[in-house]
Amino acid sequence: MKKLIIGLMMLCSVVYSDLITTFDFDLTTALTWTPPNESGTFYYNVAYFTVSTNGSYTAQNHLITSHDSFDYGTSTNGFTEADTYLYVYQNTFDLSDVKKNLFAEDDDSYNGGNGYQFELTQALDSTITYWAVITSYDSEELISGEVNVLGPAGSSINITTIPEPYAAGLIFIGGAGLLISRRLFR
Repeated sequence: MKKLIIGLMMLCSVVYSDLITTFDFDLTTALTWTPPNESGTFYYNVAYFTVSTNGSYTAQNHLITSHDSFDYGTSTNGFTEADTYLYVYQNTFDLSDVKKNLFAEDDDSYNGGNGYQFELTQALDSTITYWAVITSYDSEELISGEVNVLGPAGSSINITTIPEPYAAGLIFIGGAGLLISRRLFR
């Protein structure tokens, strides 16, 4: 009976949860903030997203790499011990009030890792825009990694990463250069 229940649970998880996408993050010194209930300077990446279908979605930080000179060590299963943290906001993300619209957060729930990566499962509504902020547990950690997003079978996610200020500046300068060159070479 126990094997039957476990088998049914595994089948249900396959039928009702698909890997929707995998995306990279890279915490550099370009974007800084102070997370809720913290002090100090933290680096972060931010993206806004919507989902196609109401249901339960999971974000798993399954891969992480340290960029800075601090040796975080490596656990027995090959993960670095740099520590990630995920905050999810509904509708807007406001740097001047980081508790406003905070919907969910997670630090160390990823079971496939070493207890340092996040894994957050939440019921999401397809009519709401969410904001994901990936940061570190400790201040001033320079790390990167990958996040798997799982959701209901057949669902999709539309995710837009907000570019770093340097990247946005380069895009603006490149666009201005194109406009100027078009005017000069008509």
